[in-house]
Amino acid sequence: MCRTIAAQTEWIKSELQSGAKRIGILKEAQRKAEVATQSPEKTPDAWQVLAEAHLRQARLQGGLLKEQAAHIEEGLASVNKALAINPNHVASRVTQGDLHVLSATLLRNSEERSAAGQRAVPVSYTHLAAFLGSPGTV
Repeated sequence: MCRTIAAQTEWIKSELQSGAKRIGILKEAQRKAEVATQSPEKTPDAWQVLAEAHLRQARLQGGLLKEQAAHIEEGLASVNKALAINPNHVASRVTQGDLHVLSATLLRNSEERSAAGQRAVPVSYTHLAAFLGSPGTV
């Protein structure tokens, strides 16, 4: 748990920076999150924090499609590992939805973009609603 908090602390530090310095801090957050996933205690939180680190880096890579796509792919792989531990892990579902939305924005073909966006909506909304206690969900 402490290792995931250390990675999240880096996110906050990155928000106070810009440019290359911000990217460097997010890479450090990713490194710390990767260490957290190696803990003997297997929790979805560590994998979700790693996925979020990739998401944040992908958002900063504006215009660098190859780098964005790589971070999205790694983020989704991390989310899948979190969901293998706990399929109802809300933070992982929300991060998964955010990754799908970002992925959709990178697509040129409007049909592919629409399909990618549609994958994001039920993932985020359904699990967030369940977390908030809305009836008739997950």
